[in-house]
Amino acid sequence: MWFIEDEAHAELQDGQFESRQEAMGELRRRRIGVRHGAQPRPMHIVAHIRYALVERDGSEEMSREPALEIPAAGVLWHLAAPLEP
Repeated sequence: MWFIEDEAHAELQDGQFESRQEAMGELRRRRIGVRHGAQPRPMHIVAHIRYALVERDGSEEMSREPALEIPAAGVLWHLAAPLEP
């Protein structure tokens, strides 16, 4: 199963996904207005937000890959988790 994790808070977001693509699609849906290189909203300037896609088998973490960062400098969708049309 795949999960979306807010790495800054070490919190799994709502939802379990059968595939990496399904998890990335859900992160994309939740962050639909967040474009690569865009300037974050003022509230994001203080907080550096990071999301990762995490694959788990029960309580064991199998893999982790960066998916999205929202630092003060601008949004970064990681190439390891590209947006697909």
